[in-house]
Amino acid sequence: MRSTHLKWLIYIAILVIIGVAQAACASPPNITSTSAPSRTFTATDLLLRANLLPDGWQAQGGPSEYPAHTIGIRKALSGSEIDFIRFGSSGVQATVNQMIVPFRNTQDAAEGYQAHDYTHDTVGPYAVTWKPVISFTYQSPLANQFRVVCGSVRNIHGGSLCTIEGQYEKFLSMTDYSSDYGSEDFQRTVDDLEIIARAIDAHMARYLEKDK
Repeated sequence: MRSTHLKWLIYIAILVIIGVAQAACASPPNITSTSAPSRTFTATDLLLRANLLPDGWQAQGGPSEYPAHTIGIRKALSGSEIDFIRFGSSGVQATVNQMIVPFRNTQDAAEGYQAHDYTHDTVGPYAVTWKPVISFTYQSPLANQFRVVCGSVRNIHGGSLCTIEGQYEKFLSMTDYSSDYGSEDFQRTVDDLEIIARAIDAHMARYLEKDK
């Protein structure tokens, strides 16, 4: 099931307990067509695998597939999801959840990306506020649209909460990242995000480029 802010908050709370905050680095839309070629692969094929990430990451759950009505994004056809975890000396150090959402065509995917409000600021006792990450400079050369945002959670101190979102033709990739790295180690979060973003691009390219 698509991760929610509640799921992220649970991740962050766990990281804080064991010992352990809108950035929008958004590239201009690059939508040149409302259609995309027919593909011979599935959304599940586009999910990251542990061997595409640095040593230390391991699969935690999935791949799992979900019907359109559970995704919460208009015109989505379905969703495929996978989870990864990395342990440190004191327990869970970081987690990654990725979902790939296919659409009928590029235009539907573009609209889904632009309308997706998952990274809007929220309110309440555990409100999430998203702030720019100036030190994150990587921009996807493959995605039609791309952003990386990180947020801080009210009443929870320590840890990092971020997401990498990209539109790749008629697919959306949404990758949630949380870690126990605090503000003093935030560059380690930025480094992780760039590694993950590059891995997503490289894996997407293998399928999108060879299937044209």
